[in-house]
Amino acid sequence: MKTRYNTRLTGFRNGLLLCLIFIGFALHAETKYAVIVGIGHQPTDTKWKNTTGDKDAVVMRDLLKKQGFDSLIMLTNEQATKSNVTGALNQAIKSLQAGDIFVFHYAGHGQQIEDDNNEDIDGLDEALALYGAPSRYDNWYRFENHLRDDEFSEIIDRMRAKLGDRGEVLIITDAGFGTENSTGSDSIRGGAKAFVPAEFSQAGRYMDISAGIYEDRPFGMPANSVAPIVTISASLTHQVACEFGGNGALTRAFERAMEKYTVKTTYEDLFNLIVANFKEMNLTQFPVMEGFYDMRAFRNATVSAMSMDWNSFTDNQADLKILQNLSNRVNNTHLLQQMEIEPRLKALF
Repeated sequence: MKTRYNTRLTGFRNGLLLCLIFIGFALHAETKYAVIVGIGHQPTDTKWKNTTGDKDAVVMRDLLKKQGFDSLIMLTNEQATKSNVTGALNQAIKSLQAGDIFVFHYAGHGQQIEDDNNEDIDGLDEALALYGAPSRYDNWYRFENHLRDDEFSEIIDRMRAKLGDRGEVLIITDAGFGTENSTGSDSIRGGAKAFVPAEFSQAGRYMDISAGIYEDRPFGMPANSVAPIVTISASLTHQVACEFGGNGALTRAFERAMEKYTVKTTYEDLFNLIVANFKEMNLTQFPVMEGFYDMRAFRNATVSAMSMDWNSFTDNQADLKILQNLSNRVNNTHLLQQMEIEPRLKALF
């Protein structure tokens, strides 16, 4: 079988791949869209400590621009209200098309709040503490500035449906939701007690050791027609998230990991580098990744004739899969038949 792969590839590898790349981009130029939210300071009456979340937003903006993201919305501090953030997310849904890639990055405080629909085993929802969100319970407050995981997930689910199975969603949450702080550091995100009334009790409930702001709803989503998703969270829900070197630890570790990025890098590769960076920082929080971790990172954003070295391709199944993925993105069947690309690709697998 290997000889067959060699014979097939060496005869038309360069011409075929270059044709597929340029045709693919000509027929479907993917949009790379990002919503970046960073909150460094809150109103004083909210009682939140300052963070470097607004600086993280700048780091992520610059990183994503290098990856070809040409549609970015960045909201920092006073701009990062709940209405503005949800508005930006909904605008992204309207703007994106099937096959596009979307990134959401949040840097700031998170908090656990009372579950309002009895879905969570610990009786608590995770929420982003957007600008103006109080850190201490107020019976008259109606969560105007907290973005619940349920609300956020509903928006992301609609986005995944709009993008389809050839799209991609990445969510990075550099926030802490709990109070556990093994390091004793004051430079943390989270740390506030759960936003619950005095009579709230967790008696008879279980501890939730999950992470992040997105909750997958497999029974509410079409089986094979939604965009794959990857979520990377700075810590488990009961932990705080630390800052390091003037940035959130996760954002800093992600920036370092991207220094070793290549076209073949998967999200699992990036996460392993993030974990290694956390160990170098001597952090006790546990970063968490969920979703389609074996997917090549930013696969739509970096596939171009300028960024790929064809001589680096081998004849193993992983590299041959690139050919198949590229052919899937060329949705002009008649043109494929004219170039006799489709039967040749089928012969490879």
